Amino acid sequence: MEKLVVSAFLEEGRIKLLLDGEEIFNPGELHTSMELKSGENYCLHWFVQARFKSVFSITVSSPSAAEFKLTQRIGVTGKEIGGYYFKL
Repeated sequence: MEKLVVSAFLEEGRIKLLLDGEEIFNPGELHTSMELKSGENYCLHWFVQARFKSVFSITVSSPSAAEFKLTQRIGVTGKEIGGYYFKL
C-alpha cells in the first residue's frame, strides 16, 4: 500500500476530483490522502467550473510514482476537464 496525497487550489468556483470515477474530495475540502494498492493502474481526472481567466491548480505530492502538478487558467467557457494515468 502507498499513501496518495492530493490537493487543489481554486480562486473561485468549484472543482470535482475523481480517482477511477470516485469523487475523492469531501464538499468544501481541497486536500485528501488515501491508501492505494501498489502495482495497480489509476486514473485521476477533474472537472472545474469557475470564472473565465481564474486560476486553479492540482497537486499530487505523494507517492513519487504519481507526482503531478498542474496550474491552469480557466478558458472562455468557464469549464475545464482533464486527467492523467499513473501506476504505483
